[in-house]
Formats: sequence, structure tokens, C-alpha cells
Amino acid sequence: MRVLMIYRVNTSISHHSGVLKKMKSQQQALSKLGHTVSLLNHDSDHIYLNGEIQDSFKVNSRFKRYWFNFRVFFKKVSDKLDFTKFDLVYIRYPFSNPSFIRFCRIVKMQNPECKLLIEMPTFPYNQEFSGLSKIYPLIDNHYRKKLFRYVDRIVHFGSEKELFGIECINTTNGIDTLQIPMRSSQNNVDKLICLAMAKWFYWHGLDRFLEGLSRYDNQEKHPIELWVLGEGSELEKLRTLSRKLNLDSKVLFKGVVQGKELDDIFEKIDIGVGTLGIHRKNLNYNASLKHREYCARGIPFILSTGDSSFPTSCGFVKYQTEDDSPIDMHSIIQLKDSAIPAKEIRKYAVNNLEWRSVLERILEEAFKD
Repeated sequence: MRVLMIYRVNTSISHHSGVLKKMKSQQQALSKLGHTVSLLNHDSDHIYLNGEIQDSFKVNSRFKRYWFNFRVFFKKVSDKLDFTKFDLVYIRYPFSNPSFIRFCRIVKMQNPECKLLIEMPTFPYNQEFSGLSKIYPLIDNHYRKKLFRYVDRIVHFGSEKELFGIECINTTNGIDTLQIPMRSSQNNVDKLICLAMAKWFYWHGLDRFLEGLSRYDNQEKHPIELWVLGEGSELEKLRTLSRKLNLDSKVLFKGVVQGKELDDIFEKIDIGVGTLGIHRKNLNYNASLKHREYCARGIPFILSTGDSSFPTSCGFVKYQTEDDSPIDMHSIIQLKDSAIPAKEIRKYAVNNLEWRSVLERILEEAFKD
């Protein structure tokens, strides 16, 4: 098939690295399945199709960013592209507004046979916004009511069978294990090092880990250290909480780390810290990409809200309670002591989490009628 993938995610922003890694993995997986894939995305200056500049718009202020998201991107795209050249348009949901609805209408007007799929990164999502960003869900709540006229299916990582009057394809996130090296070194002997990484928001629940670490009573015999990667609106609060709890010697904030430097850090990690506060968004599912990366690297990890890719029988996953209580550090010691080999954890990722098999099932569902 001829596939157009659209990610309206700014590639110039460092904390989008996880989403962009997913974008590239999906593109490569579709290509491996034999499809011709065109990728449409943008940075702060240009809109690109397969890496070639299609148009320009300088996003150098907050107002211009809102205007670009609200009006410019999809108008420029719909005015330039010929949708008769595609059998499938696959879009990471950008929130609905007049420009996006117009785009969807033009796709279907030009090519009624083209399948239009929207991938829903998370739902519900209204609680994710604050300040001026609250305008997005307000506009979205009105215009998404029109999506059913044009969108064939919604790719959804939750349990809802229908959203906005559109049938869902229920699935989960995937990874490209070929792009993720397995951790090769042995566990640390003198201390246990945990890694937490995210674009930090309150629903990641890392405060629960900090509170638990401050109450941990066995640092002399089994010392625990936490390395924190990434940035985000919650990061300064986490730094303040760490200082308040006298954890400066046990919690290291390392900022945004990518590439070989990230690989080197993973070589030193014993336990991954997954998302511990999804319940704060009133969600009952979790499909975090970092859980899959921990698994692909051969690292056991903790999380709270259920992730369908990791049943409780997985010996390398330790589920925590779905509340705001401090994390029990002794449970993390137990997870390390379970000593499941890294190669076995990696094997699970290869057999169960590859984007290639995830997308193959999505396409089968989308084109079954």
C-alpha cells in the first residue's frame, strides 16, 4: 500500500525524543511489511515530506506556536498534497480544530477509498493541559464531534470500543528492538541503581518513589540510588521535593540524555522506574514506551496501572499499588534479587512488542471490510 504518516510533533524540541523514536520505528516497520511510506512532519521552521522541505513557517514565539498548531500546519498540508496517491493516511491525533477537520474532509473528497486512521496517544486527555494550553481541549471538544464523518477507525491503546462515534482498533504500543541495544553488563554489587526517564508531569508519579526512598531504612546494607533523566513542568517540583527529603546524595538529576550517552547510562542500571501515577488522570491502562524500552534493553522495572503487554506473570515486572502511597523500596530489592537474565527479558520484547506485528494487526483490522 501507499501510506502517508503524519506526526504534527516539533522535531526541534528535545523532550519529544521518545515520540520521534516511535515515529521512526513505525515508519520502518511499515516499510518492512512491504508498504511505501511517506512521512510528513515538521520542526520550528519547516514542514517536511520524506525529509524534503515542503513549506516554511517560523515558530519563534508562544503565539506563533499556537497559531501554527491551530491553523497553519494542516492548511498548508491539505493545500499542497495530492491524496489520490495514498491508500492509507495514518495520523497521530493532533486535537481537532477547523483546520484539521478541513484536512480530513479534503482527504475523503479527493480519495473516498483512502482509509483515514487516527492514533490516539492517550484518552481522556483534558487533564494534561494547563495555562494557555487549556484552549486546545476546549476547541477539540467541539470539533471532534465531526470526525466520524471522515475517520474510518481510531487506533486506541485503551479499552474503549468507540470514541467520538468512531469504532476503535484496540491495541498497544510497540518498539523496534533492532534500534535498542540490550544491556550487556552485570548488576551492580555495591548498590542498586534505578532509572526514571520522562518529560515530567504529575501523573508520572515519581514523587511516590522519592517519598519511598526517603523512608527506606536499609541504605547501609543495600544502598539505592535514583538517576532521573528528562525535563518537563514537574521537574523543578521533583528537585525541590528531593532536597526537602534530604535525598541529594541518593538522587541524581541528569537532564536530557540521548544516543550513546543514554546507552552508556543503561549499562549501569539495575531497575527501571515506570509510570507510577496514571491513576491521577483517571486512566485504567498504561502503554508507556519507556516500559517497552526497559524490556528491550533487558532491564526489570516497576509500574503501577496495568499494561496489557506485561501481565502480572512476567517475572521481570513488579506492579505497585494504584494510589499515591510511597513506593516500598524492599519490593525493588526483591525484583533485583529475582535475577531474570537480561537475554530472557529481551527475548520477551522481540517476541511480543515489535511494531511490525502490532501494525500488521492494525492494518488487518482497518481493511477487513
